[in-house]
Amino acid sequence: VAGGAAEGGRYAEQAAAWRDAKQHLGRMRLAAAHVLAHHAGLEVPGDAAAARKAFRGFRREGFQDALEDPDRGEAFGATIAPLTTLSSLAESLLAALPEDLDGLYAADRPRFQAMFRAIYGEPEDA
Repeated sequence: VAGGAAEGGRYAEQAAAWRDAKQHLGRMRLAAAHVLAHHAGLEVPGDAAAARKAFRGFRREGFQDALEDPDRGEAFGATIAPLTTLSSLAESLLAALPEDLDGLYAADRPRFQAMFRAIYGEPEDA
């Protein structure tokens, strides 16, 4: 229902998308650490099994031959810091969200309606 309370679910959907993105970034970071450690002849600190599993979970081009190509270790290693930063940003965003997303939507809606009226004018009656 356009304009109804059901639209409040959009905020919850966006929060879920950010949680999914944060988990994906974590898996990417673990996979990159696995490739870097492999080429350095080391184990991933912490949970090497989780890093191996994360790496095996990726079927994208570029991951397939990463363990065979020695140049890939450095390239994958270079992604760890940016992936960590992005994951931290997603975590900060999620931590800043209130639990009551429907309430937030209800509070935001009149603000956005006022902005749209200021930009586009009053809606014409059909």
